[in-house]
Order: sequence, then structure tokens, then C-alpha cells
Amino acid sequence: SALLCMIWCFFDGWMQSGTSSQYALPNLFFEPSLQQAAWAVAWTGLITTAMNRVIETTALGKVTSAEASVILATEPLFA
Repeated sequence: SALLCMIWCFFDGWMQSGTSSQYALPNLFFEPSLQQAAWAVAWTGLITTAMNRVIETTALGKVTSAEASVILATEPLFA
């Protein structure tokens, strides 16, 4: 479902016309006044979220299942 949402976000800006398409995902990177926000969103999505998931999955693969379940169960306490 994440792939479908990503495809929808990219095509939403090219299919719509009018003022609302200015804030669609593709136009955020081309509009000079919105580029900083677009790169901040891209950084947050790609680096901090995706990289965190890769590191967490790798690290949890190296501990026992009992330790992993305790780590995942107590994760909301630290968030």
C-alpha cells in the first residue's frame, strides 16, 4: 500500500490543474519557494525513517527473540 500511495503522490501533481496542484509532491521540488520544505520531507522520509528501519531490523536479528520482544514492547515508553 505504501507503493501505491507513493505513485499516487507523484501523479497527483501532474494530473490536476489549478492552484491546488502547486502543493502536490512533484511541484514542491520545482517551486523555488517550496524547495527547502520538499528536501526536508525527502530527508525525513528517506534517511531518518528508512535508514532507521534497516538498522533496527539488522540489530534485532542479532538478539534473541525474547530480548527483541522486550525491546519492541517497551519502545512506546521511549518514543
